[in-house]
Amino acid sequence: MNQYQRLIDNLTKLNLNNMAASIADYRQQIDEFATMSFLDNQENIIFIGSPGVGKTHLSIGIGIEACRQGVRTLFINCHELILRLKSAQEKQHLERVMRRYERYDLLIIDELGYLPISANESKLLFQLINGRYERKSTIITTNVPLSSWGTVLNSTATAEAILDRLVYYHSHVIKLKGKLYSIGQFLNRPNHTFLNRHKTTI
Repeated sequence: MNQYQRLIDNLTKLNLNNMAASIADYRQQIDEFATMSFLDNQENIIFIGSPGVGKTHLSIGIGIEACRQGVRTLFINCHELILRLKSAQEKQHLERVMRRYERYDLLIIDELGYLPISANESKLLFQLINGRYERKSTIITTNVPLSSWGTVLNSTATAEAILDRLVYYHSHVIKLKGKLYSIGQFLNRPNHTFLNRHKTTI
């Protein structure tokens, strides 16, 4: 069982009360995310923070709630996404694959910057973000400050273009601190709900 499936299987044990106080400070804003109102305005969400602060937990929780509300949603690791785009480019059907990813109402890209991204790969990522610009919402989790994206993406120009489409006009940037309790700490707790809404697992 991979880490994402374990997170999904245990999300019924997780809510903001189980998180560090610094994360709970965002309770009202994240509760608002759970209403999916950000989708109506094609707004994006960026979760920034060190490993273990809860970025992936929160993004998966929002994704599950989106699915419950009938929103077409995809959760994918950034490295896997780039590999798929590169493969499509090599097989000369990049345009078709791009259209498929652009159709998702909510695209969640996990761990941008965790692994190195080449200049060519960053251009593929830009093409995708640009295709969704002002049409669909995207959630990104990253441990890289926005000011360092040029280094991670191996291109300052591409990083600025991505940030222009993703962050500057239609976004919520959440900088998480502190430490998320481990899943194991929840197993013997009452079956709380995520954001007081999520009551099922996928």
